[in-house]
Amino acid sequence: AIETIFVHVARAYEVLSIDSKRKEYDQERKSLASERPKESLDSSVNGLQNRAEKAIRENDLKNAVYFLEEAIRIMPEGYDKAALYLRYGQVLARIPGLLHPAVDALKMSARLNPSGVQAYLELGSVFGKAGLVNQAMAAFHDALKRDPNNKTAQEALQNLKK
Repeated sequence: AIETIFVHVARAYEVLSIDSKRKEYDQERKSLASERPKESLDSSVNGLQNRAEKAIRENDLKNAVYFLEEAIRIMPEGYDKAALYLRYGQVLARIPGLLHPAVDALKMSARLNPSGVQAYLELGSVFGKAGLVNQAMAAFHDALKRDPNNKTAQEALQNLKK
């Protein structure tokens, strides 16, 4: 059993250490990825999202987190992934003790969709609930940079200044 592991490691090292073999391996991986039907990927992500939303409605946040993590794992980069990170952050924020992972997920959503406002509004809300007023104000200001007329951000800033 251990011999098999060493054989695999030696082969992997050989492939990765020789430029021509590594390029061949990379091409093979790209080819396999492009052969995967987009519909099956979409339906897998949609199925996971639906299961997450059902778990959220049932207040089963542990399973909601699991399904959202799986959806994020298989979703390619882009706007839809930003929406998944947003929802993931929203769910994490509802679980006591998960402030940092919630903030990380919301920041990732903002990075993937920099012109979007919702991630910044959620960040402001999460920071505000945690009593981190300066961070909350900064997040709401970031939301206003993207949408200067956003009523939610304006009202939140007014409330934080009181």
